Amino acid sequence: MQSKTGCGTKVIVVVFLLFYTSHTSNVQNLVSTGLWNEYKGKYNLKFSPSEEAERRDLFLDNLRFIEEVNARNEGFTLAMNEYGHMSPSELTMRTLMRRSGELRLDDAPATDSPVRKSIDWRTHNVVSRVKNQGICGSCYAFSGVHVDFT
Repeated sequence: MQSKTGCGTKVIVVVFLLFYTSHTSNVQNLVSTGLWNEYKGKYNLKFSPSEEAERRDLFLDNLRFIEEVNARNEGFTLAMNEYGHMSPSELTMRTLMRRSGELRLDDAPATDSPVRKSIDWRTHNVVSRVKNQGICGSCYAFSGVHVDFT
């Protein structure tokens, strides 16, 4: 008799766990779908049916990454932006691409003047005399202040 009761309890526990897991999965799916739709609306994004699932998965992967990093409290906070549906390689291509109006070296106008071996930029009022920065390691501050005053 005791084994039947123990077996019945196990069946109830297994059924409960299956129901709980299924219910939790459905809730997570609804939340994920809601977040995805909100994101698409915010950035006015539309995808073909064949691309929708891939973009949604990338968005959810990026969202999980953001949540994991933020949970570690490392002194900064990540947030979702308009690139959340892109893969790292797509984002790299997008941000490292040359802008259409950008001047390339081969676009520079040709000149017949000879290239100088050196230029004293002080005579062109481009730089100032060297200043004593002391030993405090504040070279970045000197250069920044100099830019402000020129």
